[in-house]
Amino acid sequence: MKIERCRSMFESYLRGVIKNLKNCPKELQRGVEYALFPGGKRLRPVLCLLSYFAAGGKSTRKILPFAAALEMIHSFSLVHDDLPAIDDDEMRRGKPTLHRVFGEGVAILVGDYLLTLAFELLFRSLKTKGEKNWQKAIEEILKACGAEGMVAGQIMELVTPPTPNGGAAFRYYQKVCERKTAALITASLMVGAILGGLKRERLRFLREGASAFGFAFQLADDLKDNDGLVRIWGRGKTAQLKERYRQKAISSFKKLGKKFAPVLKIVNEMLENG
Repeated sequence: MKIERCRSMFESYLRGVIKNLKNCPKELQRGVEYALFPGGKRLRPVLCLLSYFAAGGKSTRKILPFAAALEMIHSFSLVHDDLPAIDDDEMRRGKPTLHRVFGEGVAILVGDYLLTLAFELLFRSLKTKGEKNWQKAIEEILKACGAEGMVAGQIMELVTPPTPNGGAAFRYYQKVCERKTAALITASLMVGAILGGLKRERLRFLREGASAFGFAFQLADDLKDNDGLVRIWGRGKTAQLKERYRQKAISSFKKLGKKFAPVLKIVNEMLENG
């Protein structure tokens, strides 16, 4: 499956889901649409789809709700991160942040609803109660969202930021990145592969590659914004570290064979110029 085909297919599906929301107050629906469209790179749902098809999956109807849920969770985190109490950002994806347009109260509730809607979508998609692979996929997403994932990373960054020097600061920052950024990227690839039927021994290579890619992706973002680890180690050392993790990701994904070539292409597109 080609990257652009996955992106186009996903975009069409997501618009259909949001267009057909039932009993959703008008202001809430407007906020959800503002948060989701136009989207960014759609990295997480595209990774989920690519991994699914590379692992041998065939049913778009089975995987698309998971891809949409991952994007909704990502968008929920961005809406809440942008709030004055956290990052207090004014712009997101080239337009004013949601709370600047709709107000803080609506932004909080839009984020709440996106997270709720993600899991509503997943549970509606369940065909066979207790399906083993479905349960494993849900567990991956839950782990990536909570106290071992995004929320943990965000609160680590918010409450106890590290002193900007030394190895201790780097190790702390790496833990933040592993939870705040890499966890959901890893879950996106793992969910697709699990539902696609990738064998357990190969899932290990995928997880290693996904985790390395997630960390390198955050470092590339730091380099672009001159923030994060750049403030601790400087641009040169951060760029070297990003390249080391890019190569680690590539090495792991190559072990999965030619079917995962589109995933490798995304890694290079996202990181080689970062």
